[in-house]
Amino acid sequence: MARGEITGRIAGLALSPFTGLISAARHSRMFHPSGILCAAEAEPIAAVGAAGELAARLAGPVLVRWSSAWWKTGEWIDVLGCALRFSEAPLGVEPKPSDQDLLLATIQRPWTMPFAPLTTHDHDFFANTYYGVSPFDVAPLGRIEWRFRPEGAPSLYRGTREERIAYRIGNGSASLFLDWSAYAGPLKRPIAARFEPLLRVRLSGLLDLDQRDLRFDPFRSGRGIEPVGFVHNLRRAAYWTSQRSRPSGSD
Repeated sequence: MARGEITGRIAGLALSPFTGLISAARHSRMFHPSGILCAAEAEPIAAVGAAGELAARLAGPVLVRWSSAWWKTGEWIDVLGCALRFSEAPLGVEPKPSDQDLLLATIQRPWTMPFAPLTTHDHDFFANTYYGVSPFDVAPLGRIEWRFRPEGAPSLYRGTREERIAYRIGNGSASLFLDWSAYAGPLKRPIAARFEPLLRVRLSGLLDLDQRDLRFDPFRSGRGIEPVGFVHNLRRAAYWTSQRSRPSGSD
């Protein structure tokens, strides 16, 4: 294990009592406390080589969760998140052995985090681009980074964030591209990297599932996507404590 990953785990252990206390006090996760769930289908775009192999591995049903990082309600200035679970039908809150979770946010790099709320369009999930923030090891591509971006032009529809998603699903424009790029390093901004489209993710409907038992895990890697580095390993203890400190029956 690299030194940065060891340091990340130690830092996560140090932070975990704090994340646990916050989660217990607010009766929900510390971050991304509530969300909007959608059913989707991942369709391969890459067809040949290593990228084609990965696209085929991820193709199929996807559970998508849109959320604000901090606020439970309202549409305040914040970072927005999109969690993807590549799964099998039927979609539900309980993970399957082959499931793959991929957590994305409107944060390009860890060092851009303080500025991310200022560059995030907080009233429309489809008005933003989402990133994996830190690298992943993905066979057979090696160490890569992710970008998740809406397909097509911004919508002129006005409404709440959930109403905007429902509108796009209704008119068939609720699709996004999952792009990948060779990891450019911690200081190079992802927008300067050369991304290639891997999948098209088409949202097919809103899901009414009980989110109290829904737990996305950045280390759930049933399809071979492994988060690496300091930031991802910081999440291990912090996420675990946050999720398990929620009172029974809370969000």
